[in-house]
Amino acid sequence: MPGEIPESVAIAAVGPATADAARALLGRCQLVAPKGTGVSLAETLRDALANRPPGAMRPKVAVAAADRAEQHLERLLIPAGFEVARVDVYRTVPAPPETPRVALAALGVDTILLASPSAVAGLVHRAVVPDGAVIVTIGPATTEAARAHGLAVLAEAHRPGLDGILEVIP
Repeated sequence: MPGEIPESVAIAAVGPATADAARALLGRCQLVAPKGTGVSLAETLRDALANRPPGAMRPKVAVAAADRAEQHLERLLIPAGFEVARVDVYRTVPAPPETPRVALAALGVDTILLASPSAVAGLVHRAVVPDGAVIVTIGPATTEAARAHGLAVLAEAHRPGLDGILEVIP
């Protein structure tokens, strides 16, 4: 990115890892979504600026996200009067289907930790999940993807990150 982001521009992040990266690369991160989701970030931004004075300029938000990321920020902020520009800054490509798939039961695997919807797709493309495996996800989007692929999610982290996942492993 050429130049520096002006101090007048606030930086917000969905979760603590992204906030840490923003602080390291940009020197600041003023807001981290309390629940570690795009919806939580959008609601927090919307609520923080809900009491703008009449006639105030429309807040402008740039959303830097994966090309396949849900558009929660856009769906919640635009109706609230925000101007939103989305920039797809990276693309995640799950592993393609492979035959034969790895039989995880033969490896003694009984617990599977999933940290993204693309990890779910990669898993089902490359492995056979054993019946009764404990499946733990990092958050709602990953849980939704796992269930869409027929996986029975036993637990979902209450907060983003590895610590959140480890807290809910039975």
